[in-house]
Amino acid sequence: MLRFLLKWKTKILMTENHHASEQRHYQLWNETGLKNIKPDSVRYGEYPEGWDVIKDINRIINPFIQSRILEIGCGYGRICRAFSPKQYLGMDINAQAITRAKTLFPQYKFQHAQYVDKYPNADVVFAYTVFLHMPEHTVHDVIKNLGNGVEHVFIAEIMEKKTWDQNTQSNYDDAERFHAVYQRTPEEYVKLMEQHRYYLSEEIIKPYHYYAGAKIHFLHFRKMPAPPKILCHQAEWLKDPHLQFTGLYEDGWVHPHFSITLSNTVDDAHLVIEGLYPANPDLRSNITLEIRNETKQLLYASLNPGHFNFKSNEHMKAGIYHLDVSINPGVDLPPPDARHVGFFLKKIGFESNSSGSGNVVKKIYTKFRLKTVRK
Repeated sequence: MLRFLLKWKTKILMTENHHASEQRHYQLWNETGLKNIKPDSVRYGEYPEGWDVIKDINRIINPFIQSRILEIGCGYGRICRAFSPKQYLGMDINAQAITRAKTLFPQYKFQHAQYVDKYPNADVVFAYTVFLHMPEHTVHDVIKNLGNGVEHVFIAEIMEKKTWDQNTQSNYDDAERFHAVYQRTPEEYVKLMEQHRYYLSEEIIKPYHYYAGAKIHFLHFRKMPAPPKILCHQAEWLKDPHLQFTGLYEDGWVHPHFSITLSNTVDDAHLVIEGLYPANPDLRSNITLEIRNETKQLLYASLNPGHFNFKSNEHMKAGIYHLDVSINPGVDLPPPDARHVGFFLKKIGFESNSSGSGNVVKKIYTKFRLKTVRK
């Protein structure tokens, strides 16, 4: 109970800090009007990138647009001409920039947005040098709020650990009022987007001439197919390059703490798990199995060595579940294997009342004499 209260209090404090940070960023971007939307360049003018931004962005993104492209952080519409006015919607938190965009490009649609908003649905979402001004938790919130129909996300910015724009001379009154810059690498964006079930399809690199030696990366992320509803043939499912898991072995054994992402397509399904815990005469403790989805416990059971088959008491709502499975104690397979494992997994996933119960695991695994190790 104490651990739960501490986690709850920590989560509240983090939420409050995140909200305060978002409010500060929102205020600063609105107070500065049209400053900081792009570097002011004598040599390159409106496009400090130093190349034909409209033409190249059209070439990179336009083939993937079916009905609508949403640009998050559109500023005053500097990039909008890369797309058809009938397909484009630009959103920005800067009210002055949106007013200017509507004046400059009246044939295009622009909309004022909150720092993190509920975004209209689109085929393609484009963020051009935007996420580098957001802390990671805010980027997660933005991606989480995208519509279900978003199949492609393009993130374009300078992606290095070096901060190219120090902004130490102008635009703000003092150091506390500098606009934030959060440099990330392409690898960090790949990990971030995978958490929202988007995978990297293509990376295009262009120079950013205003910053000598800098490069702007275009990362094209595609939506992953829906995860499976149930896992019952590991060797086959593990061929899926988009299956998200940890601690699963191809021969059926699992680590004492493993995870897998599965989808439930109906509201009346139960979570089921079937497996075999090896017979062990040296066992001196109770065997417990727990399955959680993030912070919520979905199933908890005590079991005996041998075959087990459990079903959750409550119905699960439709959605994607990131399941964390723990069994205690773990066991060591006999030499020469000697892996530390939890049990032999036959099945895990979601079944409606009409689904079958599956086959029983062969009993040949019960003959192992295993050493019990409590972790």
